[in-house]
Amino acid sequence: RTTVSPFASTTSTQLNGCAPAINTGSNSATGLSGITTDLAGNPRRYNNGTVDMGAYEYQANPNPSLIVTNPTITTATAGTPFSQTFTASGGVSPYSFSLANGATLPLGLTLSPTGVLSETPTQTGVFSLTVSAFDALGCSGTSAT
Repeated sequence: RTTVSPFASTTSTQLNGCAPAINTGSNSATGLSGITTDLAGNPRRYNNGTVDMGAYEYQANPNPSLIVTNPTITTATAGTPFSQTFTASGGVSPYSFSLANGATLPLGLTLSPTGVLSETPTQTGVFSLTVSAFDALGCSGTSAT
């Protein structure tokens, strides 16, 4: 998985639309200190929501999570080459794919960073796996199990 900065660019400390700091600050803290605008002069609470953590308030609704779509064919046969692709939508390409927390693949199969589940399985059985996708901004989503 590629680590993505929560900032809009390498030269800015403004947040991107998927930054984990969006809407996670303390509204009472901004009121107590009298700070009502960010460094750019924008309201500290976008759309009367929760203040962001950081020097700038993200001036839009946060980006939605990615939608990860499972391959059409999900059954592989041991000893037979297999290749199917997970896809993502709703974010900014390029996308990268990886196994979600704790997921493992049957022996013989691999998942590429481009979402291709392939190779020749050597193990039989029923397996469930969850795949995560990340877009260019760091937004993420997971597949159905």
